Amino acid sequence: RAAIGAKVKVTVATPRGPRTIYSTVTSGGSFGASSFQQEIGLGDATAILELAITWPATSETITYGSVALNTVFHIREDDPTPRPVQLTRLDFPGSHAAAGSHR
Repeated sequence: RAAIGAKVKVTVATPRGPRTIYSTVTSGGSFGASSFQQEIGLGDATAILELAITWPATSETITYGSVALNTVFHIREDDPTPRPVQLTRLDFPGSHAAAGSHR
């Protein structure tokens, strides 16, 4: 249910041509230290050409065409549409001033 073991393949367009990035969903550390959310660095990508996920339980690969850059999606094996997630920005008091000071 948590997609542990799912294989993610992202094909992106870059100024030098297409590039493929691979990721596997894991817990990320001992004692479940990380969320299952995949944060995949796209470097100088100008577009996501294709997103493919191979689900561990069924070995079925679901391929999505072009999806938006810099967007968080909620993706489920039983839903053919990646759903954009609206994130809330968190600003911490004093974080901007503290970032510039070194003691």
